[in-house]
Amino acid sequence: VPDIRSGLAIAETVEDARQSLELLSEIREDKKKSPPTTGIVLLCLSGSASDSCAISLASAIAEKRQLSMLAAYPIIVPRTMPTDTPMPEEEDKAAQALQKVTTILEHKDFSVEPEVVRARNNAAAVMQAAEKENVRIIVVALPEEDPQTNEPAETIQEILDKIKAEIVLVREPRK
Repeated sequence: VPDIRSGLAIAETVEDARQSLELLSEIREDKKKSPPTTGIVLLCLSGSASDSCAISLASAIAEKRQLSMLAAYPIIVPRTMPTDTPMPEEEDKAAQALQKVTTILEHKDFSVEPEVVRARNNAAAVMQAAEKENVRIIVVALPEEDPQTNEPAETIQEILDKIKAEIVLVREPRK
């Protein structure tokens, strides 16, 4: 039927069609590069196998919601020591983990603000990092199971009791 036309755009020439496609790609690039909205995804690492899953999940959430990212790594200081006591081994682990996160996220075109948090336990470290203004969602990589310290159950309970923001808990894959 000659009077019925589709809703598709029709270009007069091949060159016009190519130019319209270039405009579409510019629009898509503008969407990708749009600045993050006000808000932060807080990624709390633990140094366990769950870190890689948490990184992937946090970056997907930040991309979907157009939020900026903050990555925090806890240095757990025993109660018998002052919190500012140098702990070179733990500080090296923290630096390596945060460098890994920064590198992974830069490959995905994300900027991330790394932070080392010194605290008495994992839950306290998460709460200290969550005090930042505009934290909208917290992705927590849970520590490995330890029956002696009742981890990660202790961390989970304390975080859920005291933090008001959205929380995503990530456990390492079971074997």
